[in-house]
Amino acid sequence: QYCDFSMNFSHVSVDPRTGVISLEKRIWWEKRLYSRDHQDIPSAEFAEPEKVQQKLLEVIKIAKFYACEVDVVVYKTLQSLSDDEHKQWLDELLENRAERVKDELVDMGLPDNMVGSRVDSVEAEGTGLHFELLLKFGRTRSVRGPKGPDHVLEVEGSGIYEFNGRFKPGGTLNHKPKYRHEKGGKETISFGADGFWYMCYNHNIAKSVYKCRELAGLEPWKHTQTANSGLVPVVRIVNLRGGLSTIASERTEVGSMDDDASSQASSTFSPRSGAMQAGPGSPGQVRREGSGSRMSVSFAADA
Repeated sequence: QYCDFSMNFSHVSVDPRTGVISLEKRIWWEKRLYSRDHQDIPSAEFAEPEKVQQKLLEVIKIAKFYACEVDVVVYKTLQSLSDDEHKQWLDELLENRAERVKDELVDMGLPDNMVGSRVDSVEAEGTGLHFELLLKFGRTRSVRGPKGPDHVLEVEGSGIYEFNGRFKPGGTLNHKPKYRHEKGGKETISFGADGFWYMCYNHNIAKSVYKCRELAGLEPWKHTQTANSGLVPVVRIVNLRGGLSTIASERTEVGSMDDDASSQASSTFSPRSGAMQAGPGSPGQVRREGSGSRMSVSFAADA
């Protein structure tokens, strides 16, 4: 005796041989701007949430039928970006989009431990992403390291208010990390060819306001323009390992912080007070046939 049934999908198609679930139409995202003078935070928000949920509901039905894990795979087209800061911003945006789809699947009922996400390089963007069924097809989820930067800079006490706050690394300049304010404005911190660190606009040292030989050390920052006066900033390196914000050793070289840097005590020199400040330390046979938006499944039962 045989029992035949089929599942029809309106928004996705599935290839049972490869475990790839493809979208019929792409998911649209809220736009994010990257320009010379302004960078939006690379967050991921759906432009049409209800339509996204319709697509993901079908993905969930397929994943539950196969009773296996599923990966969200977002595409990154192979393109040459001369600006490494732009490349890092784009990588973070795509990773956030993959995570956003994953989170939506979990919110809609898939167990968190059954959903993964990643970004793969492709030649053509197509629909922007697909889903992969795992385990049943001999694959296991890729093991990936932490996403996003492992540290940020925290600036306090600047007389030029817009330079206060956190700065995220994005690319390099003169073989050192370069930083931009987390709000995405023109405020940056860069390393000059003369061996000084500069607080400047769009990494243009000619438009700097402060400089210092040490990024986050005992030496105080100084004004670069004689017309400027008043408070000068204090810079701290904040280690983000393990998702915790802890102050790393001020003497630790950027880019070489060791694993236990987050447990080290820190101290900074305050040019305002001239004092040291301490930091916080089933039976039967199953046959799957066909591909595309229709999947036929036959069960062979004992007579």
